Amino acid sequence: MTELFDLPETKSPRLQWLEKHKIATLRGKPDSWAAWVIAKPTKVDQIIGYGESEDEAVVSLAVKLGIRLWNEEI
Repeated sequence: MTELFDLPETKSPRLQWLEKHKIATLRGKPDSWAAWVIAKPTKVDQIIGYGESEDEAVVSLAVKLGIRLWNEEI
């Protein structure tokens, strides 16, 4: 079966934002209070955001880093 349109696959703005800022998302450990852990490695150590959902953890990290979210960028 062939596809109707031959369009290249594109990433969502959110995934592009995560890659641009080199941010990795990880599901929290079962014994951890945080469901999601978001990390951005730096030269010294990691800056980490926590949250009950992946989006909350991303927002937590963005606030700590002082950067705009993918839906806030101009």
